[in-house]
Amino acid sequence: MKKICYTLLFLLITVKSFSQETKKLPKVPWEEIVEINSNRPSGLIKWDTDINVSLQGNYTETDSINISRILTKLNGITESIHIGFLKNKTPNFKITFYSENFKNSNDKSVPLSWQRIGNGNERDYLMSILPKEKLNPSYYNNLQSRITKSLADGYFLYPYAKKKRQSIFNPYNDLNNYSEPLNAKDIAIIKEVYKPNFEKNLKIAEEQFKY
Repeated sequence: MKKICYTLLFLLITVKSFSQETKKLPKVPWEEIVEINSNRPSGLIKWDTDINVSLQGNYTETDSINISRILTKLNGITESIHIGFLKNKTPNFKITFYSENFKNSNDKSVPLSWQRIGNGNERDYLMSILPKEKLNPSYYNNLQSRITKSLADGYFLYPYAKKKRQSIFNPYNDLNNYSEPLNAKDIAIIKEVYKPNFEKNLKIAEEQFKY
């Protein structure tokens, strides 16, 4: 009887080990995740802490509502961290709404209405918005895409990107998809990046989808 138990235990361990070794991840989105991660030595950069968002400057109630909707959506797909307007905590993601006559430190008009600055491991992001951006019919989609892109900092490989799909991870301006609704494939990438077992699955994917 004891011999049978040992045999069954051995078979169970063998089957479990075999299943782990032969685990296959779906091509979508893992092939693109591996590509993004291999694009630079530091790999794909993600948040390891909760994201505490604050609004500053000349923002309206509508601005607050729009951003709240985006944060709620993103919080629903980031399993390992929380994203939102968190009270009684120091903000690490600041969105500032400037007036039309805003000047930067060099006394020049801001050339871009969106800016994102990462400060090392502190991961402190700053985003600036000018009033004229709100006049763009694609303003909400642009806002959503820019905030989402800050969750996974990386891009498709340049040699291949020109022939790839529209995406917030495409480095080419005409293919970056910022003026379109956030698509399902980009959402799938964010979901996988923020699952608790992401690092483990990434190692498997790197063997499965080599660049």
